[in-house]
Amino acid sequence: LTFKVMLRFFQNNSFIANESPRLDILLYEIKPQSMKLVYSSNVDAYSQLSYSYYPYINVFLDGQKTDFFPTSLNLIGLRIPAGVHQIEIIPYLSEIRILSLLIGMIAIVISLSVIRFGPE
Repeated sequence: LTFKVMLRFFQNNSFIANESPRLDILLYEIKPQSMKLVYSSNVDAYSQLSYSYYPYINVFLDGQKTDFFPTSLNLIGLRIPAGVHQIEIIPYLSEIRILSLLIGMIAIVISLSVIRFGPE
């Protein structure tokens, strides 16, 4: 697991220099189509998740869709609040992939129909 907390910790949009930041990973779970992370932090921060940025993903913070951005390493960056919170990443198919999947399925049905019911 790589979970980076950037060196800028914020409170009321101002830089904190006198507080020691602490971040604990309480749960980390990866499945083929999702990632779940539960963390505890004592300060608000920006984080960089070692999960490639891709425009067709949803990022949730405590079950609510949240904003995210690509970092300079093309990973997912987001602002994380202090406290115990859950981050979940769930990808989805783009419209072009859905369309190509439907076209492929129709082509398979037509091909099987021709094979099954075609001239003998």
